[in-house]
Amino acid sequence: MEYLMTYGWAILIISIAVGVLFALGLFNGAAATSNGCSPQPGFTCSNPVYTPNGITATISQDSGQNYYDAWIFVASEAENIGPGGLPVNFSELNTVNMTLIGTIPPSGTVTFNFNHTAAGGIPTANIPVGTEFTGYIWIAYCLSPVCSGPTNFAKVGSISAKETGVSTFTSGGSATTSSITTSSSTTSSSTTTSSSTTSTSTTSVYYVAVTLGPSSATPTPFQQNITIDPSSYSGQCSGLLGSSCVSGDLGNIRFYSSMSGNVPSGPLDSWLEGCPETSCSPSSSQALFWVNLPGGESAPNTVIYMVFNSLSTEFDGSVAGEAPQISNSYGQYDNGADVFNFYDNFAGINLNTNKWSSIGSGYSINNGFKFESPGSAQDNNYIESTSSFSAPIITEAYIYPTNGGWIGFSQLGTYTNGGVLFYFFPSQNGWEVYDGSTELYHTGNDAEDTYYTLTSQMLSNGEAILNVNYNLVTITSSTGYYANTNGNLYVGDNGGTGTMYWLRVRQYPPGGVMPSASSGTLQ
Repeated sequence: MEYLMTYGWAILIISIAVGVLFALGLFNGAAATSNGCSPQPGFTCSNPVYTPNGITATISQDSGQNYYDAWIFVASEAENIGPGGLPVNFSELNTVNMTLIGTIPPSGTVTFNFNHTAAGGIPTANIPVGTEFTGYIWIAYCLSPVCSGPTNFAKVGSISAKETGVSTFTSGGSATTSSITTSSSTTSSSTTTSSSTTSTSTTSVYYVAVTLGPSSATPTPFQQNITIDPSSYSGQCSGLLGSSCVSGDLGNIRFYSSMSGNVPSGPLDSWLEGCPETSCSPSSSQALFWVNLPGGESAPNTVIYMVFNSLSTEFDGSVAGEAPQISNSYGQYDNGADVFNFYDNFAGINLNTNKWSSIGSGYSINNGFKFESPGSAQDNNYIESTSSFSAPIITEAYIYPTNGGWIGFSQLGTYTNGGVLFYFFPSQNGWEVYDGSTELYHTGNDAEDTYYTLTSQMLSNGEAILNVNYNLVTITSSTGYYANTNGNLYVGDNGGTGTMYWLRVRQYPPGGVMPSASSGTLQ
């Protein structure tokens, strides 16, 4: 009896412990498998984690070159494998079921979260803790810094991971977190194998040659306008990211000065002014770009190249930008200061004192220049440029008049001191030119509460020319109309209200005629 009492308790404790271990699943196959990743030659992969938000892992590549525009796709073991060892639906990959991680440099590492539950067979909702996922990491990428969609594919490695029940990334359809470093990593081989895409694309990029001219040599620098038809490129490109060449807001378009072996070089600063619609899209029939030609690209018959990057590419606000009012956030991608000789979008709530001096009080800055003196009978010049300019000169502004008296700008001095005023005057149903003594009216149907692009030209012979919405309306003075051939810019009103969203100065074209821009066929 004493023997049973002594060892019975021990046996009972052991039995309870064994039961707990069984309950925890430590004696089944799933529990015996730990999180891990077995890389393919040329890759490393580590730290796979399975959470309610998807699969997380860290990978690197050691091919000796950059992998550009890299996308991740994670497939379960149950995913059907087709010819070439790729998942059957791999040829249909797009931004819905891949995760973009950007450029992966050689020996650099990137941590990603793949959370596309519609692809790859990765369940995430209501999964019991300890549920195991086994599958493969795939990568799609380009070897050129500019591409129209990934052209190389490879299996990074096979992974196994258990559901932790702990969310480590923001929940959502495709939440990603990437951190690229240049720390060295060990790979099992130095060469990455890849399979070619089922896409018909065989070039590094899709591009169109644009021929400028005929014209005399342009000044340096020079702002060339290029108008394209985005809708004409729908269905013309192919690849993993869709058949349209242009992205949703045209942010994937770039311009270059040269092309060699389908690889562009010499990036040119460009600025998208807009489309006839409220916003630009692949269905737009027209889009107006301005491209800065810094020198060496002068007409006649100069050829530059319009390149279509992958649809995931966005404006960068540096080489490629757009007008401030067409971005989701005002001025988000605006690079007008890099494209034009003088430019301001009046972003924020403070006047840029590097460009302007405040000489009046009837205005405010609030993501645009706000004219705020309704009913005033006094002519007011509110701000003056800190820079002076000389004729011939072209100054343009994008203006939305609302009500009251005139609003606009004068240049090469105030309109009462040798300059010319270009302005909207509602009582005359349109725009006017005024040199302090003589008014040239455009009496038409131009209305308030409408957006206008106002173009003023001042020639060296004293002639003043006003264009509204690019030659929709033209007012031209005689020679000797104004006195000053150089001076500053002024912005102001006389009892008018409205907003000026941007103002710019650009180079006068040869003979006053913008060189033509003729687009070739898609390559």
